[in-house]
Amino acid sequence: MNNDNIQQTWGIPALFNAADASCCYLIHEADLNSSYCGKKLSNVDNKSKYKLTFPDPGEGDGEPQPTITLPWKSPWRVIIIGGLADIVESTLIDDVSTPSLITKTDWIKPGVVSWNYWSSNHGTKDFKIVSEFADLAAEMGWPYTLIDWEWDQMSNGGNLEDAAQFEIMVYFHGCIVPRGWARTYPHLMTYEAIRGAEWNNNGPEFIYQVPEHNATALFTRNVVGSMDYTPVTFTNSQISHITSYGHELALSVLFESGMQHMADRSEGYQGLPDAAKTFLKEVPNAWDDTRLIDVYPGKDIVIARRKGNDWFIGGVSGEQIEKGKQILFNFLPQGIKYKLILIADGKHDKAFDTQYMVVDKSSSINVKMLRRGGFVASLKPM
Repeated sequence: MNNDNIQQTWGIPALFNAADASCCYLIHEADLNSSYCGKKLSNVDNKSKYKLTFPDPGEGDGEPQPTITLPWKSPWRVIIIGGLADIVESTLIDDVSTPSLITKTDWIKPGVVSWNYWSSNHGTKDFKIVSEFADLAAEMGWPYTLIDWEWDQMSNGGNLEDAAQFEIMVYFHGCIVPRGWARTYPHLMTYEAIRGAEWNNNGPEFIYQVPEHNATALFTRNVVGSMDYTPVTFTNSQISHITSYGHELALSVLFESGMQHMADRSEGYQGLPDAAKTFLKEVPNAWDDTRLIDVYPGKDIVIARRKGNDWFIGGVSGEQIEKGKQILFNFLPQGIKYKLILIADGKHDKAFDTQYMVVDKSSSINVKMLRRGGFVASLKPM
């Protein structure tokens, strides 16, 4: 944060750069429960000093003051200190939270999800639209389709019975940011708590902030828990895109969510070139390892994530200029060669440039990104 002349309250988490630029630190809290309210950051009393404060009466739906019954332990106040890579790769918010209260967890399975609401507002009311997105999930090999609100008003050929006594995974939409609850309740798969793709439909004024926003959210929101941005949209809904197709494709790797809701309409994915379509069929949404390769918050991010033996890389630019990036593969294990498929920006925003090569730990490649552009790569051991 760099708001020396602004005095107000702020949401958390909050990312700061040390005055001497030696490190960054992220301020947040963890392991809240129903007895304690979430806090906010304030410099109202002194613009050069920030403090955690209780919400004002009327903010949110809960009580603005804690309710304490002894014996009692306070929630954690968390500061993650280090380089940007240390912060992004940290799991401290979950680590200090209460362990799982659920003993049988084999039914809890992350997955990619088709979702109709971004492209078809109130689409869940229409059985034919719901069926179309179920078919899309089947075609793409995605295990889920989301039946959003208004399911109980469905017409045009179908209905839904009320669900009872089923093992149901949970997704919080329109909520506050996570504070470690996914460790305690592992069937809590993801939370919105972000101005995601759906927000872009609310008016044209935000759309020009999207590239920089996308290049920042990893540090200010996704770092503290799963984030349902509803990403990877190629067609236009109510407001036109200004990000490239390469940028949109990269969000599937850049943003982590226990249930990754792919928000575009079916033709948006069915019309992709084979390489990009195959990438979206194969890209995981739950990861075993994460490495931050290159970053300047708000300007560009390149991140690598591993599932099993396979690596996936995503990079986006938040700037209005073309740029090149050199990608080093020094995070790969020694002595193993990988088949790499690179899908980068093509000649224009809606085109891809796909390349195939073999790389190892000593390799490097140069990647071009258009203004507001991006790229992905998959690496599989040979």
